[in-house]
Amino acid sequence: MRIALDDFGAGYSSLTQLRTLPVDILKIDHALVAEPESRTGTAAPLVDVVVRLGHRLGLEVLAEGIGTPAQREVVEEAGCRLGQGSLFGWGVPAEHFESRLESLRPVGPRPLPAARSGPPANAPARSQVVRLGPGMRQLRALLPTDPEFSASVGDQNVGSVDSGREMGQG
Repeated sequence: MRIALDDFGAGYSSLTQLRTLPVDILKIDHALVAEPESRTGTAAPLVDVVVRLGHRLGLEVLAEGIGTPAQREVVEEAGCRLGQGSLFGWGVPAEHFESRLESLRPVGPRPLPAARSGPPANAPARSQVVRLGPGMRQLRALLPTDPEFSASVGDQNVGSVDSGREMGQG
């Protein structure tokens, strides 16, 4: 079992919790990701600070609320490998997501992906389902700057799924 500290940088999350709780994943609050340019001229300056803090403590860091390509760029530049938000698609119940993946699965053997030296500069993020516990799954995005991006074989770019009709459920 892995534990994620959600909404870090807002509300009740604190530095003390990082030292006292057995946290594995630090989820940066969407408000920090959406923060406008600071006095220094950099957008979302606290994202960089939180990513470095999380990595220094040996934690995985995930940025929440990535809604624009500019926010994605800030997150990637900060060294954050994982992200989620409307830019990658809206959240859906696990059973809908699973049925969507099943409908995208080709019939017959899956062709091997062509070898590539690295992701294209403007490659879309790919999704990955992470099992959190019985009946609990989380969809996370692998960004092109993630070292595992090109090595991941089972992931699919599911785009934006935000209605039952689009998922074949309605």
